[in-house]
Amino acid sequence: MTSLIVHAIVSLIFHILLILYGEFYDNELAGDGPLYTDIDYRVVTDASKYVLQNESPYRRTTYRYTPLLAYLLTPNLFLDENWGKFVFSICDVFIGILIGWILPIHQRKYALIWFYNPMSAVIATRGSYGSIVAVIL
Repeated sequence: MTSLIVHAIVSLIFHILLILYGEFYDNELAGDGPLYTDIDYRVVTDASKYVLQNESPYRRTTYRYTPLLAYLLTPNLFLDENWGKFVFSICDVFIGILIGWILPIHQRKYALIWFYNPMSAVIATRGSYGSIVAVIL
């Protein structure tokens, strides 16, 4: 179990580094090219502004998600714009912990595949909420 937690911490540090890299890339390197941050992350953050004003998040054109997501990302507006990315990353790491808990002890090493999977880490740190859905399911 201790090993699982150590790998979870290392994975979380990896996620945080990716968030910081994404911030640097978006602000310094992207120029007119594609951004690291998913466009839908910005759409949901914009919808959060409406939620804070007791209005529907669907007033934001192209918003097509559950209103709960707009509520979840309201701290993007007053804490840090990367709040949601941190939440999504924590959920992504928690999936690895769940995998480790579900598997028999001699197979827990397979949770490492999730902890160090660059695909899921990049998806979460770009601002995609799929890790929340996976944790709930």
